[in-house]
Amino acid sequence: MINAIVGAKGDIAKNLLFPLLKQLGPVNLVDRNNSPRTWGKIWTSDVIWLAVPRDAIPGIIKDVRLSPDQLVIDVCSIKRRLSRIIKTTGAVHLSLHPLHGPHIPLNGQKWVIINGNTTKRNKKAQRVLSFLKEQEISFIQCQTEDEHDFMMGITLSMPELLTIVIDVLISRYSKQCDRKKPDMKKMMEWAVPASNSLFSVYARAVNSSANWLRKDLLLGAHGDLVGSARKTFGELSKISTDEIAKKLAKQKDFVKTLSSEERKRVNQWIEMWFVDSTQKIFSFHKKPK
Repeated sequence: MINAIVGAKGDIAKNLLFPLLKQLGPVNLVDRNNSPRTWGKIWTSDVIWLAVPRDAIPGIIKDVRLSPDQLVIDVCSIKRRLSRIIKTTGAVHLSLHPLHGPHIPLNGQKWVIINGNTTKRNKKAQRVLSFLKEQEISFIQCQTEDEHDFMMGITLSMPELLTIVIDVLISRYSKQCDRKKPDMKKMMEWAVPASNSLFSVYARAVNSSANWLRKDLLLGAHGDLVGSARKTFGELSKISTDEIAKKLAKQKDFVKTLSSEERKRVNQWIEMWFVDSTQKIFSFHKKPK
């Protein structure tokens, strides 16, 4: 089976897909600067992986016609009903999403399969999925692309939105207190376990993804995440202190839907993370012996 990767110079392609797929046999690689001849070779492959931004795909496959014996696999973070576009090629479509990106060990990776029932009888798709499972990758099933995109709205798009909220809130709070806005280093130095996890999410969101992907995750999120945020902030501007107290109580009940063992594990994980991440930050305070 010959695999091909479109977007071969990208992080996912270089550091995840190519090291995996070369174990299955030959891998054809192409990027936007390659020659028409190289692009032509790609479309003769048995399995074609699309590791490019979602909005680039319609232009890439616009005039491409494939056979029903070929398989196209996309690994986009947000699908936005991409299946309708790939269907026009004539190939079978398998939609996957490596949730953790390329730098997490395979046995710790979770991938999403979208509407896996459509490829249950496709030998190429089943061979690919069996191989991935042999690498100890675990899978989450989503019935539709919309279900997947809603999940991503909560798990990927919302953290991007929170970086904007943190920026604006800290700036406004600093101004209200007649203080200079602290920089990132200072906030991490001040951090306690709860704020350390919040500020670390900020740093992780900024560092882990390219700007185009962060913008796509936020502005291209399923539904209208930005619109929901505006309405939420409008409601918060009118909330009373009594209502805030009631919401704090409800949050306790919400978290209690996790088992006590799981809550304890989360606390220990955050506390250990806090100790590890602050040791270096505080090392400059120590006097040399």
